[in-house]
Amino acid sequence: MKRRVIVAVALFLAAQPTLCAATLTPGVASMFTFGAPNDNTPTVIPIYEYLAAGPSTIRVVDMGYEGDEFQFIVDGVPYLTHIPVPGASDETGTFSFETVWADPHLSRGTAFVSPGLHTIESSVVAYSVNTLVSDDGAGFIRADEVPEPNGLTMMAIGAASLIGLKLRRSLRTDPRDS
Repeated sequence: MKRRVIVAVALFLAAQPTLCAATLTPGVASMFTFGAPNDNTPTVIPIYEYLAAGPSTIRVVDMGYEGDEFQFIVDGVPYLTHIPVPGASDETGTFSFETVWADPHLSRGTAFVSPGLHTIESSVVAYSVNTLVSDDGAGFIRADEVPEPNGLTMMAIGAASLIGLKLRRSLRTDPRDS
């Protein structure tokens, strides 16, 4: 009896899809697809890993139909996508990250991360009407490094601020001085 249970558990685990981490490359969008809840295939969005050399953003955006929304979890911290302007658009008909990110009718979300290795998991929290009818949906995930100003630029900004402060003080007139 014990052996049958072990064999049944082993067969069950072998039948489950393997979730291996996909690696995000800075500046390159990765497309993911998902099934609708009435589809017979489970919705599995890959788990992503991102090695950030410096401060970075991770952006997730719906692609295609207004209404699909996602939860993405970066190192255990949940983020939700949101629709900035609900309304008119139905299907964008475009397949570039920049175009769908600019569409205010599609859900999007951003996470800011520090340097280091990060794990990103995603799930669908809301489906559009069209996704429910067509049994599929898609989205993009992209990581971008945030450029840091170099030391010389920071020193120039500091010097300009000090000069501006000194100039402001020298131009200020005190009514008690007259």
